[in-house]
Amino acid sequence: KKNIAITMLTGDHPTIAYDVALKVGIQSDHVKSRLLPTEKLDWVKKANARDEKVMMIGDGINDAAALTASHIGVAMGAGCTAMASMAAKIVVLSDNLLRVSSVMELCTRIRTVIYTNILVSVSLKAVAMAFAVTGNLLLWEAVLIDVFSLLFVVGLSCTVMSFEWKEPEDEDHVVEVIEDAYGYV
Repeated sequence: KKNIAITMLTGDHPTIAYDVALKVGIQSDHVKSRLLPTEKLDWVKKANARDEKVMMIGDGINDAAALTASHIGVAMGAGCTAMASMAAKIVVLSDNLLRVSSVMELCTRIRTVIYTNILVSVSLKAVAMAFAVTGNLLLWEAVLIDVFSLLFVVGLSCTVMSFEWKEPEDEDHVVEVIEDAYGYV
């Protein structure tokens, strides 16, 4: 397992923060309450300075600076502010925090598709160039290879649309998926 630490950074009163942390399973020493936006930003910058990868999840204007400074900023909620949405790298239009695990799975799948597309299309082009340089490739064959490469990339990319969103029942699944995919804090 990768080393993952979940820390709650909130501007809320400590009583509310610790109550929420207890309900979702965050250790009390990983709760930072009554934070100003600049303090959230400082916390993210310090984590970055320790070479930790930070995934910041926020929904409001008070989270925007920290979202921008994090390795991956995720704006959450149907009512998240425009500032948070613009600052984040990922926007999830759901108030369900458990959806983050599905987003991470989708990102992993998309990355795999991108790398496969690059590998196949570059390999086909390299083989075609090798044949062309040696005089063993006709124009119509080059066009056919190019069209096949294009159709492969488009076809494989379309498989991402068949992604099935999962609504996990518990927080353990969320931590497992994030841990398996990225190992972010």
